[in-house]
Amino acid sequence: MAGQKYSIDKIIQILSEAKMLSMSSVCRKYGICASTFYRWQKHYSGFSSDQAKKLVILEAENSALKKILAEKELENAVLRDFIKKNDL
Repeated sequence: MAGQKYSIDKIIQILSEAKMLSMSSVCRKYGICASTFYRWQKHYSGFSSDQAKKLVILEAENSALKKILAEKELENAVLRDFIKKNDL
């Protein structure tokens, strides 16, 4: 999978440019497909550049916290199983 071609600032700029021009011309100008444009629009519309950056940071932090929580729940389940086996 290729890395991200456009920064968040550039994505916000492309979306704002599409408000003034047609979506197809903007997609053609930047070499993106319509599905990419609509995905960006769904994800970043209404955000300023700073807000979008904070959103990406929070999503990464949320993902890391979910991973930690899953590891802890697995650890607790193993400990519960161990205690049940030792009590019998």
